Amino acid sequence: AEAQRYREDNKALQADVVVAKQRIDEIAAQANGKIDSANERIRTLRKERDAAQKEADRLRGAGERLVSRQEECRRERQELAEQKEALLRIVEDLHQTCKAAGMTNAGRHSIKDIGDLTASYRLA
Repeated sequence: AEAQRYREDNKALQADVVVAKQRIDEIAAQANGKIDSANERIRTLRKERDAAQKEADRLRGAGERLVSRQEECRRERQELAEQKEALLRIVEDLHQTCKAAGMTNAGRHSIKDIGDLTASYRLA
């Protein structure tokens, strides 16, 4: 009877071992699936990171070019302002010269009308 009981206990334990192995296999399969999913997500995130880095580099370069162009435009604007001031001094000097030469001004015109200087001056 005791041997029979040992055989039954052994059989029950073997069944428990089979169930435990099946459960371990299920857990391992789930774990492997989760690991595969995580690895795929890591690959996707790395691709996104690389794309974002390239875009950041592209934008950084574009920004640097814009800053450079802005500085060029600032210098050009400064040069144009200086040229404008010089031209205004020349026009004023011309006006004073014409007055000193006895030419009268028919009326001071706007800078837009200066193109036809002969119409605005006549001999006194």
